[in-house]
Amino acid sequence: ILCTFHWGTGTFGLRHAGLSGMRAHAMVAGLDSPAYQGRPLPRPDEEVVDQGLQFDIGTVLNRRRVLRALDEHLLTQADDLHRIAYEYLADAASHQVRHSEFFWNPTGTVRVSKIPYVDAQAAIVTAIRDAARDFGISARLIPSIDREADPDEAVALVDWMCAHRADEVAGLGIDYRENDRPPELFWKAYRNARNAGFRTTAHAGEFGMPWRNVET
Repeated sequence: ILCTFHWGTGTFGLRHAGLSGMRAHAMVAGLDSPAYQGRPLPRPDEEVVDQGLQFDIGTVLNRRRVLRALDEHLLTQADDLHRIAYEYLADAASHQVRHSEFFWNPTGTVRVSKIPYVDAQAAIVTAIRDAARDFGISARLIPSIDREADPDEAVALVDWMCAHRADEVAGLGIDYRENDRPPELFWKAYRNARNAGFRTTAHAGEFGMPWRNVET
């Protein structure tokens, strides 16, 4: 079974958390681990979480604020990334998943969580290797462009990928709001990634946008 997973704090996770009666910041982190106890979100961000659970176009910007708040308050060190990657893969393996390829947005990790790219990627790659050893599941990581950020940040992301290559890093992706941030804005990052030998893909077809965005 091939499982693709939108890394970290995906909007589907927010909706599912709300429908399941869960607190979004616990669900989205993907953990019941005691490691996250004692790290509650402050009240203003909890209100944003409540808004973000409404899964419609009008809350797209709120959901992005939710994701960044979760980065800031829950993902504060490289070990946090190792933990959620490892526990996600353990859970996937328990459901007979044999291979997973998941997105990760390094721009948010570096800018909001203040974790250097090299440390963050190393933590996730180590989790992939640990899960392969412990559960027999293989995985690949897809660092992804934040399409709501400046295109120059996407170019910087590719530079980080080139400087810190790992066999577990499959290629470059892109995610977040599509409706006014088409992949064409990030042509330079995609060109550089392909020239460097990375594969490329895109999170496309969400928010009523054409699926052809994945072909651009």
